[in-house]
Amino acid sequence: MWARIISCSRSNLSLNYGKSSAKVLLIRRAFTPAATSSNDGLSDLETNYIVPYRESRDLRPSVKNVKKSLKSYLNLSSEEIEQILNKEGHQKIRGGYAISNIEILNKAGIQEKCFVDFPWIITLQTKRLKEKLSLLRTVNGLTDINDFVAYLRVPLSRLRKIIGLLNSEEKYLAYGNRVYYISEKLVLDPYIVNKHLAKRLFVLELPCDMLEENLQLMLNYKVAPMNILKDLWVLLYAPSVVEVRLKRAALGKKDRIMPWMVKCPESTLKRSLQLTQDKLEVLGDKQTADEYVAERLKVTVEEARAIMRRYDQVNTVRVTKIKEVFDYLLDEAGFSTLEVSQVPRILCNSLETTKNRLEQLKQLGCRPPSLAVICRSKLQYEKWIEMWMKRNQIKET
Repeated sequence: MWARIISCSRSNLSLNYGKSSAKVLLIRRAFTPAATSSNDGLSDLETNYIVPYRESRDLRPSVKNVKKSLKSYLNLSSEEIEQILNKEGHQKIRGGYAISNIEILNKAGIQEKCFVDFPWIITLQTKRLKEKLSLLRTVNGLTDINDFVAYLRVPLSRLRKIIGLLNSEEKYLAYGNRVYYISEKLVLDPYIVNKHLAKRLFVLELPCDMLEENLQLMLNYKVAPMNILKDLWVLLYAPSVVEVRLKRAALGKKDRIMPWMVKCPESTLKRSLQLTQDKLEVLGDKQTADEYVAERLKVTVEEARAIMRRYDQVNTVRVTKIKEVFDYLLDEAGFSTLEVSQVPRILCNSLETTKNRLEQLKQLGCRPPSLAVICRSKLQYEKWIEMWMKRNQIKET
């Protein structure tokens, strides 16, 4: 074979190019295996005979093409498309499944909101995606496949088990299945319910009696449905424990009972209940912190709310701390209600820091022009002190 190639090379060169025998020898070397690994001694023209091996082009879809696909199949804004891509990262999007998945999901009736809420659905392996979609269509009482999109990330074997359990629970057939039962009890959309249940699959495997009793107990004690969904671990506790904790919280006059009160250590619950009692003692016959602030600043409730809105963090401060700050500033430090109302941020400031700084200024013979000075950062406060001392020295001289 090599002899034939060399022979052809010689004849072609002699007819077309009239090269010398020395040149023919160079071309022979170029066609031998030893020569193909090095181009030493060959001109650019001669190396054109050697075509290097090229890897096949990357067939993975570009991010640009994925954007086009999302735009053509779905009614999404440019901002939503960017949100989808950024959540999953461009490397995952270039994994090779995105464009085919978008088409499959669109044909299955998956709505735009699912792509925004669960952007990972376009990165799933296409074969598995098809199998999971087929499984979801077998759910008893299914009214909208979009309600169950959150489960597409569950491993296929686990998903089969979960759907098998849902379909075998005759107790919930009147609702469709357990998910729709929970949705009806909490008065929340199944789509919202499944967003949380898909992260806590144990809820779908709990004994029916335990699930129903715990749900009803929390609803009886006015636990907000969304707070239950955000802390589903509470459903794992024995109903007797749940009831005891909820009852203690209610007797402690907690204005908002939360699921964490069932799970927290005993010391944490006691501390929370004590803070509530302290708050009630401070408020007295008043119902809100707004009313208490209005009384201490000698303004109307509407004026007090306006003052507190100027620094929203005041609304997160416990009324017991607000009382301590008022007691110190108004009763001990001698500031007026007007001076305090002009700087509502002082109510959020550490009382210890406030005391230390005012004591330091008092020793320097300085009364701050505004309580805003006390609220400054450590560096800014020290700079203000330095500037004040320089001005004071200038006046003395």
